[in-house]
Amino acid sequence: MAELMGTPTEYSDDAAAVKRAYDAPFIGLGDEGVTGPRRFPLSIPFHDPVSGNATEQEKHFAFVNATKLPVHFIWGDSDGVFTLDWGKKWHSLIPHSTFDVMEGAAHFLQDSHGAEIVTAFLNRTAAA
Repeated sequence: MAELMGTPTEYSDDAAAVKRAYDAPFIGLGDEGVTGPRRFPLSIPFHDPVSGNATEQEKHFAFVNATKLPVHFIWGDSDGVFTLDWGKKWHSLIPHSTFDVMEGAAHFLQDSHGAEIVTAFLNRTAAA
């Protein structure tokens, strides 16, 4: 919130290291390089006209299905935010998608299952 108000956020050394790791894939890409991640919330398939910008979500979701671009879901089976059943439902709405489950992974599965995610991703993209 402080960054939104013009005051830089002070991070502990550990938190700063985590932030750098999350930011690393996007360094030097400019706005074009982060457009996809910024638009990701629009692909979440729920209809909430008040807080969800439902009209834009529906257009984005239709675009994802129409383009047939590869969509690979890598889901934690212990995610308490978007449950495994919810993930499977989302996957079922995109017929050309794939779905891999990470055993014992919660919502931020990249923090606990990095190597497994990389393996699943490489296996899926190599098969494409």
